[in-house]
Amino acid sequence: MISKILIYFFVFITVSNAQTDNESIYKNASEEFQKANYKEAFILYDDYIKAEPDSLKGYLGKANILILIKQNDDALAILNTVISKNPNSASALASRGVIYTLKGDYAYAIEDFKKSIEIEPDNTVALNSLGATYLRVGYIDEAIETFNKSIEINPNNSESFRNRGVLYFNLKDTTKAFADMDRAIEINPKDINAYNTRGALYKESGKYQLAINDYNKALELDGNNAESYCRRGVAYLFLGDKKKAIEDIEKGIALNPAYKEEMQDYLMEAKN
Repeated sequence: MISKILIYFFVFITVSNAQTDNESIYKNASEEFQKANYKEAFILYDDYIKAEPDSLKGYLGKANILILIKQNDDALAILNTVISKNPNSASALASRGVIYTLKGDYAYAIEDFKKSIEIEPDNTVALNSLGATYLRVGYIDEAIETFNKSIEINPNNSESFRNRGVLYFNLKDTTKAFADMDRAIEINPKDINAYNTRGALYKESGKYQLAINDYNKALELDGNNAESYCRRGVAYLFLGDKKKAIEDIEKGIALNPAYKEEMQDYLMEAKN
């Protein structure tokens, strides 16, 4: 369950500061997106598209929501249209790269990420996604170089440390791994993804209570975080507390049914 974290949250939303009525709709949509209120955000992006049909960013917003709820084919169709109209949209290229990575089309993903970075060399989000994809295909040196470059560009980007920490963990360098994870949380103590990721590393290390502590912190920050519930449920399962495991995993699936397949075996084990 570790490597899946790397790509999942790398989406490309910019909140506009414009004050026109239509731009206010877009700003509200982006704010709802940031709060993970995807249904409300999707509706608002639709409203923005109706008002500004020639603006590509509304379509991009919808595509990113579809990525997060794992409707990748629908997202890909939207992004292909966006890129056909604007081949130099760094955000669209990077988002399409995310989809290709999730679909296992790594060569296409790397190509899109590289194009995005050529257009916006300092885009640490695209760099992180490229590094994560390199890690998935086993290009370790390239992954380290990419994460290091992202940290060099922005030493206060918690995602870069989080992702490099996962890389070090996969290399069995737990000292560097947890140092990077701790640094990610130091930079942004409200980074739910960092707590979920460090919790996953603790779980993989057999430190189940420390994992639960991190998931508890993530849930303090967002009481409806499906990933935190599912992962905490798995940690409880490994501790032998099947009742809490079932409660958490079922709660996580209820919040986000996309986790059902991934959690099915754990849930069955907890119920046996």
